[in-house]
Amino acid sequence: MASTPGNRQRCSVTVTDTKTNQYWTGSANAGPEDLISYTMDITYTGTVVGVPADSGTIVTNQTPPIPVHAGWPIQLGVTNVAPADLSTTFTWSIDGAGGNGSAAINGYVRDNLGEPVVPGRYYDAASVAALTPGNDSTPTFPDPSSPGILKRYYYTKAGAFTASVQPQGGNIPSVKTTFSVAEPTNTLTAKYQFPAGSGAAGGFEYILLRAANAAGLSPVQLNWPQVGILFTHPPTNGSAFGGHSYFVQVYAADQHYTGIGNIQSRKDVKTGLDVQDPYSKNFHDAKGSDFTGDGPEMPTDRWPNTVNYSPVTVNDLPKMWVMYTPASAGSIAIPLARSSWNWGGKLTWNAATKTWGALADASPAAAGPAPASATYEYPTWSIVYNPPVLPQ
Repeated sequence: MASTPGNRQRCSVTVTDTKTNQYWTGSANAGPEDLISYTMDITYTGTVVGVPADSGTIVTNQTPPIPVHAGWPIQLGVTNVAPADLSTTFTWSIDGAGGNGSAAINGYVRDNLGEPVVPGRYYDAASVAALTPGNDSTPTFPDPSSPGILKRYYYTKAGAFTASVQPQGGNIPSVKTTFSVAEPTNTLTAKYQFPAGSGAAGGFEYILLRAANAAGLSPVQLNWPQVGILFTHPPTNGSAFGGHSYFVQVYAADQHYTGIGNIQSRKDVKTGLDVQDPYSKNFHDAKGSDFTGDGPEMPTDRWPNTVNYSPVTVNDLPKMWVMYTPASAGSIAIPLARSSWNWGGKLTWNAATKTWGALADASPAAAGPAPASATYEYPTWSIVYNPPVLPQ
């Protein structure tokens, strides 16, 4: 960025000097007798497209808008305030500030290493709470500990967004600047590789979303292409954006074992992070595309001489996110796209023939595309989900 990018302009406003005017902080709130206006500029500290860093350049009424990437840290401040005893408390207004899925989120919450806590990221009870976007006392993110300085915030989606500031205490014109925010492609392809089915292995019958081979189930859950659903995202490594993308899955389980006779029924109905963040299986192909997949299964309790549960049903509704973290220092991960997929079915024991029947209510019923779309909502969870121990 040049030392003075765009057109530097000043904002001025006519005020009435009453010696008790609320915009002055001098002795007895008295302003100079001849004061008829105030001046103030916005400064920006952060990364700019094509320039490694910027440190406090004046960007008042920036033209063209400041080019930045989603996920980069944004810090604004004020300078050239005149008169010197003008109010030193300022109100900032940030386009798109608000809750999960908004265009801008704040950066107040830090972990014990001083890094921003990404919304939704799991921490144990002894650690810090996850960041709730826009959870400050005002939606304008002022930093009272450093007058005129805005603590870091982050844009999470592409677009043109305006930030403005004004001295607190009255309805006077604000000073503004605009950002042009870009993000990597938010295309996610989700494809069911196989329909839901069933298969036998190790004395158990399984409801599964992956292929069963002649010798039983595939021995490795993610043994490509035996994966049941495949997710692919275009390359980010080596692109103009730098950084890297990865996957996070929030698993919603709805599984039921219906007890036979005096056996108590069991169920697993809960939602949580699928084992870890990032998702445990993140791959890259020769072209740099990111891909991952899942091949879930649910066993019955078929033993040599007895069956305690029938039917056994599953209707799981996981959600897979593709996330992106820019290369610039201080950046946070942003959500790009999400697939809300499902799988399940029902197996029923035939006591007369002592066999399990064919899978009923299979979902998906055939291979093919699964829903996927761009999203600006972060994955959230309160527990880490691990599959339950098999009922016995």
